[in-house]
Amino acid sequence: MRRLPLPQGTLTQRLARGVMLGCILALVIWAFNANVNNRLAKVREDAVVRDEVGLIAETDRRQFVELSQAFEKNFGVVLSIRILRGDPPARGEEAPMRAIILSLYPERNAARIAMPPLALAAVGSSLRQELEQQYLALGLERGYVLEGLVRALKIIWEKIGGEQDPGPPDG
Repeated sequence: MRRLPLPQGTLTQRLARGVMLGCILALVIWAFNANVNNRLAKVREDAVVRDEVGLIAETDRRQFVELSQAFEKNFGVVLSIRILRGDPPARGEEAPMRAIILSLYPERNAARIAMPPLALAAVGSSLRQELEQQYLALGLERGYVLEGLVRALKIIWEKIGGEQDPGPPDG
C-alpha cells in the first residue's frame, strides 16, 4: 500500500494550513446551521398561515405568525389560519387539543372556527358562530378579509385571556 506524502513546508506553514482548514470547516457548519434554521422558520410560518388563494400579503403573514407565537406563549394554544379553495366541511369538526383554527373559504364566502373545548368554553359557541358569520364570512363577501380576521382574533384573545392586550411577542 502506498503512503500519502506528508505536507511540505515548515511547521508554521503546516499549522497555518490546519487553522485555515478548521476555519473553512467552521464556516461551512455555520452556513448549514443558518440554512436549516431559515427553512424551519419557513415551515413554521406555513403551518400558521396556509393561503391557497393569495389573500394575505407577506407582511401580514409575518404578523399573524407573531400573533400565533403570542397565543402559544400566553395561552398554550397554536393559532392556524387557513384560506382554502372549495367547500367548507360540515360542522362538528373540532380542533386538536391545542389549536385554534380559522378556516376561510372565499369561493363560498364561508368560514369555520375550530377550537379546543376549553377555548370554546371561554368564547362560547354562539359567539363562535357570530365570529364566523359576522366577521369572517361577511369580511370575505365585502372584501375586508384582514379586518375581519384581526377583529375576530382580538375578540378570541379577549375572551380567552380576559382583556389582555396581545401586543407583539417578546424576543
